[in-house]
Amino acid sequence: MAPECVRNKGSYLASDIWSLGVLLHLFYTGVHPFRGGSDYLIFKRSTERDFNRDMSTYPLSVLPKDARDLIDMMLQIDHEKRPTID
Repeated sequence: MAPECVRNKGSYLASDIWSLGVLLHLFYTGVHPFRGGSDYLIFKRSTERDFNRDMSTYPLSVLPKDARDLIDMMLQIDHEKRPTID
């Protein structure tokens, strides 16, 4: 869930960009970028952008640089800094 949604600040098209970034991370690496023992911990990690594993530690064969850069842009905490569909 996008940080703005966790904080009950509304939902934007950029919230969907966040979700797509999470899915891309999952598709490339096989793991969710923000894991925790409870929903609260997962939400806390996502609102702090506290990845389970730094994306730079994945081999390029698993997470190519272009994909890493795109995911990094999509998972910005500030929804106004995320790329748009345009």
